[in-house]
Amino acid sequence: MLNLFNIKYYSYLVHPFNKKKREALTKRILHERFKRLAPDALRDISKVLSSYKPNVKVWLAFGTLLGAYREKKIIDYDYDLDFGIMDFDMTEDFIQSMKANGFIPYKYFSIKSDEDLLNNFISEYTFIYKGFVLIDFFVCKEVNNQISAFLFDAEDGLTWNETLKKYNNGLRTVKRSFSKFNYKNISFYGSEFLIPEDTELYLREAYGRDFMTPKQYSYSERPKTNECILDASTVGIEVKM
Repeated sequence: MLNLFNIKYYSYLVHPFNKKKREALTKRILHERFKRLAPDALRDISKVLSSYKPNVKVWLAFGTLLGAYREKKIIDYDYDLDFGIMDFDMTEDFIQSMKANGFIPYKYFSIKSDEDLLNNFISEYTFIYKGFVLIDFFVCKEVNNQISAFLFDAEDGLTWNETLKKYNNGLRTVKRSFSKFNYKNISFYGSEFLIPEDTELYLREAYGRDFMTPKQYSYSERPKTNECILDASTVGIEVKM
């Protein structure tokens, strides 16, 4: 499990009368431990992927790919690791292999939809490594000759909690579409990973044409050219594992 309780307790001891200072200290400690342990997590994920049979194609995605390509490291303000995997490769056997190698299943998002293609589709898994490193696997589908990932967001004009209340514990489902790609290898923190062969096209579709300009990326202010919000009958339900 995520080692959050002890850190919050420590923060309370340091700042018993100041909530903002407690929250800032908790966030700083979590981030420091993430940065320290994330290279080890990358190394061990690479080992799992290289030894797992049958072979699965897992690629660096979103912020982790942006850091690897633009900065040759994890982005300083990043707080998790992102990977992409196709739906036919994300099997229960693969999940158990991750678990056996120290990556503890933490939660997933299951889509509820009137559309048969998406109903009960698990589109995102989160694992925890050594209590502090969150690793998101975005499970992708090929839809209309594109690679589609599904993310979740509050409804425009509503907070996260207000959206959960409106949709009976669900969040709006956002489909993000990418051009189909082949793969190439990259060395990242001394380990080998796959990335989309046309990396710049993938990153433009994810972050816009100025993705090489360092700036703090806000999910709420993300480029929306290559995404669409699915109809209100399609929501993502977070499930703790």
